[in-house]
Amino acid sequence: MGPAISRYPRNAEFQSAVQVLVKMHGDIMPHLTNPHLLTDFLSATLDTGGLHGILALHGIFTLVTKHGLEYPNFYRRLYNLLTPAALMVHSHQFDHHCCCAKAVWSS
Repeated sequence: MGPAISRYPRNAEFQSAVQVLVKMHGDIMPHLTNPHLLTDFLSATLDTGGLHGILALHGIFTLVTKHGLEYPNFYRRLYNLLTPAALMVHSHQFDHHCCCAKAVWSS
């Protein structure tokens, strides 16, 4: 493994958080009566950066596009996350690329 990959821990807590964030937009949000309640959680997770930040941004993207959330810093945050290391490490690259493409095309 290269240095960009080895810096991400692979413990159970990390994996659990990743699983929740991966399922957030498709399996969790549709069942909430007020998905906007996730905004603070997703924003705080986005601040951590890395894989968690990328996945949190996908949840925020879903809130913006499907639930009318106003998030004026979305594109700035998106572009700050698009680093070569982030794109190489992301184990859900296809989903990430689709999310990024949707965000850029919709601007």
